[in-house]
Amino acid sequence: MFSKETIPLFFATRAESAMESALHHLSPLFSFDLVQETLRNVRFGNAEYMYCDERFLTVTWRIENEMISLHLHDEALLEYETEGVDEFLLLPIFLTYQLFFSLQERLSKWRSTGSAKALERSPHSWLEHFTQLTEQLNKNDYRSIRELERQQSFIREQFIPFQPYEWEWRPIFNLYQSLLMAETLLPQISRILTNQPELLQYESWIAERLVEDLLDNIERAVGQMVVSHTLFGIEPFLLKLPELIARATMQTTDLFKPRFSLYQLLWKSSLMSSTQYEAEKERLANCTHPDTPFFRALFFIEEGEDVPATFAIHDWTEKQLLTALHFAEYADAEDREDIVLMIADVIEKELETLLHRDLNPLLLTQRLYMIDHLFYFTSKHQAVREKMFRKYPLESRELYSNLLIEEERFDEWLAFNQAFETSPHIIENQLDFVIQKSPKHAVLAMHPFVLREIEQKTRPHYKRAVRFLKKMRTCANRGGMHSWWNTYVDQLRDSFRRLRALQEEIEKGKIYL
Repeated sequence: MFSKETIPLFFATRAESAMESALHHLSPLFSFDLVQETLRNVRFGNAEYMYCDERFLTVTWRIENEMISLHLHDEALLEYETEGVDEFLLLPIFLTYQLFFSLQERLSKWRSTGSAKALERSPHSWLEHFTQLTEQLNKNDYRSIRELERQQSFIREQFIPFQPYEWEWRPIFNLYQSLLMAETLLPQISRILTNQPELLQYESWIAERLVEDLLDNIERAVGQMVVSHTLFGIEPFLLKLPELIARATMQTTDLFKPRFSLYQLLWKSSLMSSTQYEAEKERLANCTHPDTPFFRALFFIEEGEDVPATFAIHDWTEKQLLTALHFAEYADAEDREDIVLMIADVIEKELETLLHRDLNPLLLTQRLYMIDHLFYFTSKHQAVREKMFRKYPLESRELYSNLLIEEERFDEWLAFNQAFETSPHIIENQLDFVIQKSPKHAVLAMHPFVLREIEQKTRPHYKRAVRFLKKMRTCANRGGMHSWWNTYVDQLRDSFRRLRALQEEIEKGKIYL
């Protein structure tokens, strides 16, 4: 049997060089992953067969019906004096060498040259090199989210050569990579969306997808780390996590929801020790970041403690008020009504700060929806909701319309929709509830849409008018208003008796009951 000690010294020295040469030879033709997979299969005996040409020291493996060859053509090895070593023993000696010398060590030596330089397995080394990669995101002035997406994909590919060979180390590698990507990617997304509000909806969707993918990668890595967090030598990497979390979540004041989700995910995981937990609470107590009150409140909620009254006394800025609206959603999900009510009281006092005519109409509408969502779950703020809607009726048409239906004020609901021309799809979404309480109001709510289509005086518009009439007929039928409905149709036809095309469409629609 061959052993580590019986391998000739010249072969041990030259085989290392030969393997490096072979990997360099393969790299332009095969992907790095393929090389790794091939060597791994050979190492664990998954090759179908092996063949060696001693003249050029070429080793060929057949793996899953694929022929993979390493050409170990090393001139120094061929010219070295091999007297006393049978050439037919070169292959078994080479394979024995593979068994006794770490494949990871060999791959690391190969990657120590050129752009694929191997990293020292330490947090300091990883952070130093990974930060250099992610900093590339800050070198361009991106005109669109799509452009940013292409750049971040390119940077992610540059991480591949540094991946650890052992699968147990992949989760912590991916976690470090994703946290450092979050540190630079989230501020860039925020900057583009803030500076270019006119971006198309598609661009906003790409931004949402980028953030979701980032959070999914972190969640997946954390889930895998639960299994491998006791890996030998991983403790220094875990001790560095609080610093990475702070860097990823406190580099910007925008995009609070994904930043808070990331923070919450990691600090609620089993990766963080009790010592780190207490140290983070102490750090937050001295932190000046605008979102600090909300990150601190997370720990109070997790420990089931009351949030200090000072949480809602601070003079919050407009941006902090918006952040409070997002945090209220989390507090509501955790059944902390006391915090939701506390935030609602603050928002009520600061409504004029959040809602004003200087805002873009779309942004104003978005804020109205966020505030209404908060007030809806606090019974003491119902009057504030209606006051807010009356001040901004156009921007809150759907919200105010829903409020009037909730309180069964159908006459006001009908008048409001007609005065502010509420869109058909909003009315249609409300019909099922209105029909149960007041079928006549449901029918009359659709009447303006019928007239609007008829006024266009084209057959396609007449067809759309008939579609509305069919929906009205359904409402009338469910309300038992057969006679009233047929009279209504007669009067409508008589009003437009000169429009022959309309009369034809009504006949084809069979809208009588």
